[in-house]
Amino acid sequence: MRTSCHLMECMDQLEFIKVGKKRKWRRTYEDVKRHYRKAMSGSVIQEKVAKLLSRQNGKPALRPIKPLALKNEVASRKLKKGEATCVTEMSLLMACWKQNDFNNSVCSKEVSVFYTCVEKAQNKAKGKQETQGRLLPKEANTLLKRFPNLSSEI
Repeated sequence: MRTSCHLMECMDQLEFIKVGKKRKWRRTYEDVKRHYRKAMSGSVIQEKVAKLLSRQNGKPALRPIKPLALKNEVASRKLKKGEATCVTEMSLLMACWKQNDFNNSVCSKEVSVFYTCVEKAQNKAKGKQETQGRLLPKEANTLLKRFPNLSSEI
């Protein structure tokens, strides 16, 4: 059953069949209005979670499957590649090559502009990596091996 619906959609669902071996039952107009108000306020889910987490009736119903402690290793993922740089300079260089039958001596100006752009982009990328303050997964794993977490639950 959906948790939210428009009032007109809920009115169309006055005949409601429960799945499984349970019997059919009919919704009244007041049931539809109450369901609609609760679904629009979003309080239904919040009430259920609060009830499951509360310790009023003994232990909470939600229990962690695994212990609540950090692992001693990090998943090794590749870093995201950045955007393509110097695309306009590259296209100007290729256009010059095409016009001059791929003669590099005629297009020396475009080649130098392209290489300076590439150097600037590489320097900028190095600066970002240094100031970012993030560890690579390999470095994090070596540090976690040297200083493992406590084995008991927090």
